[in-house]
Amino acid sequence: GKSMKDVVIDVVYSDPGGEGYHCVLYMARLAARLLGGNLVVIRPYRPGRLEKMAGILPRVRNPHSTCLLICPSPSDLNSLLLVEDWRKRYGRVVAWVFDSFWTNVIPQWTRWSRAFDHVFVTERDDLGTWRKTLRTPVDWLPWGSDVFGLGSDGPDRPVDLLRMGRQPEEWDDDLVTARECESRKIKFHG
Repeated sequence: GKSMKDVVIDVVYSDPGGEGYHCVLYMARLAARLLGGNLVVIRPYRPGRLEKMAGILPRVRNPHSTCLLICPSPSDLNSLLLVEDWRKRYGRVVAWVFDSFWTNVIPQWTRWSRAFDHVFVTERDDLGTWRKTLRTPVDWLPWGSDVFGLGSDGPDRPVDLLRMGRQPEEWDDDLVTARECESRKIKFHG
C-alpha cells in the first residue's frame, strides 16, 4: 500500500467570510497542517445548471491525491465544482459539513452524484436525513476546540468554560449557565 507521504492532500475550505465561521477556517488550517496538505480557500457560490450536471458525471480517479472539502453549510458542497479539474485530480473526495442541521439546503445535484466518497456531518441527529438524501456513506464527526494549540500553559485561568456559537436550548441562556457554573466554582463566559 501507499504511505501518507505518497498522497497529496488538498484541504479545500469554502469560506463565506465574516467572523461567524472563523473557527471553521481555523479547523481547516489545522487539518491542512496536521495532514501535511495544501490549504485551498475558495468563496462559496451558486453553480449554474451545466456545472451541476458536470457534478454527476463519473470521475477519473487519481490514486495519489485526496480532497477534504470543509463546508460551513450544506450548500457549500457546491464549492467542489469550483476546484479545477476535481473529477480527474482526486482519487478520494471527502466532505465535512459543519452546520449540517440545515438539511433543506443540501444541493440537489449531490443527491444523484457520486462526487463524494464520504460525507461527515457534525450533528449526530442529522445522520438519518443525510443518509436518506445522499448516495454516499455519511457518518458523524463532531468537532471541538484546539485547547492545547490555542490555550496557555499558565496557571491563571480567567475562564474555565467558554461558550462559543450556537448551543442547544438548555445551554443557550448565558445567565442560567453562569449561575449553574458559579454554584460549582466554575468560571464561565458566553
